[in-house]
Amino acid sequence: MIDIRKDIVDLINKTTRMNCYFMTPPKDAEFPCVVYNEVVNSDYAFVLGNEYANIAYNITVYSANPTDIFAIVDMIDRALRDVGFNKDYTSPDMYSDGYYSKTLRFKAIINHKGEIYNN
Repeated sequence: MIDIRKDIVDLINKTTRMNCYFMTPPKDAEFPCVVYNEVVNSDYAFVLGNEYANIAYNITVYSANPTDIFAIVDMIDRALRDVGFNKDYTSPDMYSDGYYSKTLRFKAIINHKGEIYNN
């Protein structure tokens, strides 16, 4: 298993200047905020001693203001695409418990050194 969760969190924190939480915002979270979870981490190939994995992450943005959502989603979309991820899913705009949200799914083929390949 290739683990790049820290890299994803660091990139999102740097890009948005917001905290990025695992799975769900904590009760004391400041909004807007970003949540991530890994949805795929499967073997892709093992070639000449190099391990490759198919990895995908859901990134969800929450905000009380729907305008914030689109600006933040755009920043994250550009940042992850710039490092080699492909977006393969965008959720409908959602509203629940006083907050708007939107989820994006990004995927890539990654080697054991953390190098990302377009897939």
